[in-house]
Amino acid sequence: MAEQARKGFQPTPLEVSGDVGILGTVDVAGDVGILGTVDVAGDVGILGTVDVDGSVNVISTTSSSTINSSTTPLAAAATFTGTGELSGLPDVMVTVATDQNGTLYFDFSTDGINWDSSLSFIYDTTRINPPHILVKGTRYFRVRFTNTSTTLQTYFRLSTQYGSFNKLTAPLNGTVSENYDALVTRPSDYRYEVAMGKRQGRGTVNKWGYNEDIDTASPEIVASFGGAFDPTTDIISTAQTFTITYNNATDGLGQTGATQLIITYLDADFLEQSAFHILSNTGSEVTAFTGLGINRVVVYANGGLGYNANDITLTATTDTTIQARVPAEASVTQQCIFHTQINHTLLLDFISINALKITGGGGNPEVTTRLYSWSRVTETRYELFNFELDTALSGASVSNFSQPFIFGGREVIWLESETDANNTKVSGRFSGIQERVS
Repeated sequence: MAEQARKGFQPTPLEVSGDVGILGTVDVAGDVGILGTVDVAGDVGILGTVDVDGSVNVISTTSSSTINSSTTPLAAAATFTGTGELSGLPDVMVTVATDQNGTLYFDFSTDGINWDSSLSFIYDTTRINPPHILVKGTRYFRVRFTNTSTTLQTYFRLSTQYGSFNKLTAPLNGTVSENYDALVTRPSDYRYEVAMGKRQGRGTVNKWGYNEDIDTASPEIVASFGGAFDPTTDIISTAQTFTITYNNATDGLGQTGATQLIITYLDADFLEQSAFHILSNTGSEVTAFTGLGINRVVVYANGGLGYNANDITLTATTDTTIQARVPAEASVTQQCIFHTQINHTLLLDFISINALKITGGGGNPEVTTRLYSWSRVTETRYELFNFELDTALSGASVSNFSQPFIFGGREVIWLESETDANNTKVSGRFSGIQERVS
């Protein structure tokens, strides 16, 4: 009857006095007046006015849509497009599960012809993908899903339901998905939630390092390996393996020092990855993976000493430039340089600098430290900030910025210092949050 009403059918109003029990699907177009008790099991669609005098027990208030659901796998770049339909229920919930990345679309229309409103959700197989619930009201609705990968789906389960739904909930201590249709109400500190891995698509960036011997000749990078830093040559432009060199009399297979490493690096697609590497006993070996830069190296296992006995250095195999170094007894890299991932933004809001003269004469050095970034897109260096330290007055500078420096994807950020006295030591740290943007 609901379909007939939409085509101009004018039914007679329905009035019921007494108890009514309904099992099945009820579509009513017109005015309904009910005096008594109504028990309904099934789907109810009503177009018109409902007046109820008595008690109403509705066992089911949801409706499944067959024309906006599918289980047929999609080919690469193919799209499933549902059929526009008008349901008397106010909300729509769509659930999707597949093994390939894609984009889910909610389309709305006031007339079933012009789809003037559309919302999209990224479906990423590596993320949490909860159901999505939106208020539809009296609008027409259809769903679309595009397989954005280059691979045929092996399974595809798209389900659409209409009803009156509550917002989704999640465990109090669970990870908050980027795609949840919900507000976070648990007491929380955003920074600590990110640091604890409770916010999907976000991660804490914390870089620290030192240069123990900066001379007056030229500025040097704040990193344990030191030296001048030229982004045009020291930043890798073509993915390549890394050569690991170490003292095989103290570290490596059968020694008491470092035996295994975890290397966090940027891969050929500009995505951050982590890899285990087991040191042999040769003193020099090449990684099984290729990359564009190294963000951190950590000693994962040792032979009993508790740390690496001597320096462990990683250089770009082809370019022969130093990309990372784990100083003796440190067990982790000490370098103020960071490579951002593609489709990510780094919000850097904390920097600290310390400087002192460690050997020789010459009094108290004056030190200038600069924050630089290099864009892999424009191949240009940018100076963002500089810190002036007169160690006769103070040897430390700490900056907590009210608004962060914003770095896009595929950028390299580092600290570089210069001094007016030889043998100056500079230590630094910068930190922030790296957020996925798509």
